[in-house]
Amino acid sequence: YNGPLIASDNIMNGTGSMSTLRAVCHECDPGTNTALIERNVFYSPREYETSPSQAIGMGSKDIGVIRNNIFYNVLSGKISLSYVPMDQNPGPGNYGNESDKLYVYHNTLYNNDNMNGNGIHIRTEANLIEVKNNIIYSMGEDDQYHSLFIIENFTIIKDLRLDNNLWYSPAMLETGLINGDDLTPTEWTNNFGISQNKLCDLNGNGVCDDYNPEFLSTNPASPNFMRIDDLGPAYNSGADVPVFEDYNNNPRPYESGWDIGAYEYTADMSPPYFTKISNITIGTNTTLSTTIEADDDIAIDGFLINDTTNFAITYAGGLLTNATRLNIGIYNINISVNDTSG
Repeated sequence: YNGPLIASDNIMNGTGSMSTLRAVCHECDPGTNTALIERNVFYSPREYETSPSQAIGMGSKDIGVIRNNIFYNVLSGKISLSYVPMDQNPGPGNYGNESDKLYVYHNTLYNNDNMNGNGIHIRTEANLIEVKNNIIYSMGEDDQYHSLFIIENFTIIKDLRLDNNLWYSPAMLETGLINGDDLTPTEWTNNFGISQNKLCDLNGNGVCDDYNPEFLSTNPASPNFMRIDDLGPAYNSGADVPVFEDYNNNPRPYESGWDIGAYEYTADMSPPYFTKISNITIGTNTTLSTTIEADDDIAIDGFLINDTTNFAITYAGGLLTNATRLNIGIYNINISVNDTSG
């Protein structure tokens, strides 16, 4: 691209061997090439053995901002801040132009068992890189996985700030690499002056239970997918950054401080309410099938019914049906809504 780029509010499913979204400018005009990538969901259903892919490859010429995105089950690099000079990688496959400033704020990166790759991959000579208020969660067991991967021989680090991120990798073999050398959390801090990060791995460098983000749900079908609660380590633990809304456009900060991750914790102060429910009359030899609907300020979790002998209701969808052949008569049933968001 050559000019401003905005990519927002998309669901992107990576199926190839390259980036799902690659923000790269070639031969750009200076001062005009900014990229904003926000409120997107990146995911990949591919198996472990398939070709690696990265969710975002950023090679913006001037300013690049990646904020309030959710990365789920993406192989290899999730966020790649990459640049390789044209003379080192000529042709259409090069990584574009060098960036001036790159900002990575309030993203949630989550990966399942046996997925390999790099949470945040830095391979650029940008004048300023800020990585703040992100959750990087890995269950990956492959020895090529690193929460943070910096290739220093391609990088002249001018100003790198990694603050107030939550790195939780209970099954990870290594924490991070710089120029091929493993780094402990203490060495991260000594190398870059990194502050207020919460780190955990199995190398004895952290207490995992203290840094588990405790997502309300890791099921993509749940309305609470990747949300945090006010009891976990992400709550009110972020740095003050110029991001004033979350993935759902809720205001930041909601309470006294910025939360870490794509979602800001918001208290659910009101009960759920039905939007579609009424008395139903059906004729003989007729199957009951109707959908009950409800809503909430944040999200509802599911539906329940008291008479499970004669009736059934799908938990997530609210589809009410008869569970047996009904005799002629009047049936008084109680349908309730389960609201786990508050």
